[in-house]
This record gives sequence, structure tokens and C-alpha cells, in this order.
Amino acid sequence: MDRSTSCSIVTKSTPSQSRRLPEQGTRITRFRKLLGLMVRFHSLFHVVVDTDETASRVLEMMKRDKAGRVTFVPLNRVQPQTHTYPAENDVIPLLSKLDYNPAVRPAMEQIFARTIVCPSLEICEGYARSHKLDAITLDGDKVERKGAMIGGYRDPKRSRLATIKSLAACMQELRDTEVKLAKVKAELGELEGTVTILNNEVTQLARKKRTLHESREPLLAEIAQKEADIGADRNAITDLESVVERLGRAVTIINSEMSELRSQIGTPLKAKLSVQEEGQLQEAIKEIQLLRPTLNEISRKRSDVIREGMYLSMQY
Repeated sequence: MDRSTSCSIVTKSTPSQSRRLPEQGTRITRFRKLLGLMVRFHSLFHVVVDTDETASRVLEMMKRDKAGRVTFVPLNRVQPQTHTYPAENDVIPLLSKLDYNPAVRPAMEQIFARTIVCPSLEICEGYARSHKLDAITLDGDKVERKGAMIGGYRDPKRSRLATIKSLAACMQELRDTEVKLAKVKAELGELEGTVTILNNEVTQLARKKRTLHESREPLLAEIAQKEADIGADRNAITDLESVVERLGRAVTIINSEMSELRSQIGTPLKAKLSVQEEGQLQEAIKEIQLLRPTLNEISRKRSDVIREGMYLSMQY
């Protein structure tokens, strides 16, 4: 097969109206290897089209895409000859062993109708002379209608039809892979967009966290200062409560003494009190008068401190 034909086989731009002959004969049982031994083997790579107009359009596409060269078989132009086969049991028309689309029967007849399969080379030679047909054995030995004989050893592992089938499978796998690749690229683009959005959100959250951390330090310092103030106020309250308690006891004692002194008002002082006791009474009265404003001020401060302590406790 020449390189230009090979390029045309792997091209992907063939319209749906055209089919290659190997694509038509999809099931070729035990006669498959005989196709590769035919004289007109290159005819297998002809492309069947419905009309010559379709062939012209495909040729323009191949020229534009530089897709190689190929031979077209327009079905509207094919006029296969009618052949007469020997009515013997040792002859099998090769065309009868091929499965193909009935729509391409004229092209299949033009390629394969002239070939018969015989059990031996001698029988092939007789029918080639008598019926002007190309005869071939199951081993691949062949006698052409013009008298030429072809035979010998052929490596069974080297099959051009198998290579074509493998190539077609690889091309189909390539097309499927390209479709999957396009799908994966689209999914990758979506994932990249999602990753970008998530990265932006992470950046915003990190910035917000940093801002909160920076604003946390002054708040912690302020809270520590307030707690220290509350502790100092509590200590002051404790001290004031101690002072108030002592003053309360002193006031109780003084009130007791005043009550006793009031009960003695109206009685002759000289009869009841000595000069020393009268002096002490006068000093006690003066001390009560001096301590009363202090007691009132301490009581007021105590109330203020208690209110402030309750307010700070509610705030923090």
C-alpha cells in the first residue's frame, strides 16, 4: 500500500455517504486470508460512494486537508459484468462467502465476482482456462485467467487486512480518547474555577483571621486592666467594710454612752459626776460630733464602691 493511500485511510473527514470495502465485508469466516492474496488486492482500499458528485466533494475536502490519495467507486457508475460459474462441487464463488451491505453489491461484484475458490492448484488451472476466472486455493496459491500462476510461502502472521482492522480500531480508540480528553479538559477547567474561588475564600478568611487576631490583643489588655481594677476595687471595698465595721462598733458604744448620759439629764451633775467624769463627757460629745460627718462620708463611699463593683461584674 502506498503512503498516500495510507494517509487517506486514516483521515477522519470521510462523509457518511462513503465507505471503504473492508468496512462493508465485516464477516469473512475462513476465506478472510484469501482477500489479501488476490491480484486486485488494492481494490480493497477503494472507497465506495453513492454518486460521482459525492466523490468530487470528498476529493475537494482531501485536497484542502492534504489527506492523501484514494480511488472512489461511485455506485451510479458501476456496471459489473455477469460471470458464469462452473456447476461443480469443487468450486465456490468467493463473493458468496462475504457478508456486506446490499447497497454496495455492484461494487462487491466488480471486485470479487471474478474470483472462485478451488481445493487444488490443478483444479484452479482448469477452471481459469475454461471459464476465464481467477481461481485461488485455500492455501493462497492462485491461477489468473490470463495464465499467470502465483504461489509459495507466505507468513500467516502478516495480514494486511488485519493491519487495516487494527488501524481502524486504533483510530476509533484515538477518537474516543480525544472525546474523553476534551471532557476531562472541560472538567479540569471547571475544577480550576472552583479552586480559584476556594483560594479567594481562603485568602479572605485568612485576612479576617489576621484582623481579628490583631484586634484581640488590645481587647485582652483592656480586659486584664479592668480585671485588675475590679480586684483593686474589691480590696478597697473589703478595707472600707472593715473600717465601717469598726466605726459601727464605735458608734454603738457611743450611742450606748449617749443613752446613758441622756438618762442622767436633769439630775444634778455635781451630785452624780466628778470633775474628771464631766471632762470625759464633754470630750465624748465633741468626738461624736467630729466622727458623725466622717461616718456619713464613709457610708456614702461604701455605697458608691458597691454599685461600681456590681456594674463591672455585669459588664465582664
